[in-house]
Amino acid sequence: MIDNNYRLFKVVALNPMNRMPPFFSRIAAALISLCAFLFIGCGGGSSEVPQAASRTQAQAQLERAFAKADPQLRAEAAKALDALKTDNLKASFEAVRALKNRPGLTAEQEMAIRNTSLGLQAELAERIVAGDKESLALAERLRNN
Repeated sequence: MIDNNYRLFKVVALNPMNRMPPFFSRIAAALISLCAFLFIGCGGGSSEVPQAASRTQAQAQLERAFAKADPQLRAEAAKALDALKTDNLKASFEAVRALKNRPGLTAEQEMAIRNTSLGLQAELAERIVAGDKESLALAERLRNN
């Protein structure tokens, strides 16, 4: 009887594959894979993080990004720039949205559009907090579209 128990101990305790029940080894493998994925990342995205741009920053960024674009795209970017120069948030949002929906944008152009859009959203939020009713109505319209 002692000999059989020793053999069982030897097989179970000394074999590294049998130290952990199968359920726990699957959990451990999943956790290790998840940690590796989180630390390494997929590496496919852009390393730049979109940031809200002020109106002047947005104008400069859009001008740089669309300077070498085709004439039609440049014309749409010019409309967005004109709208940004005015104090009309509705026209600015519409122009940036139209520009955003254009196919074939470069990564630099997409980043400029994202930063501009974030800046406009931040400006809209500031106006809403300040009690501007027109800005609140615009935010409702934008949310419903």
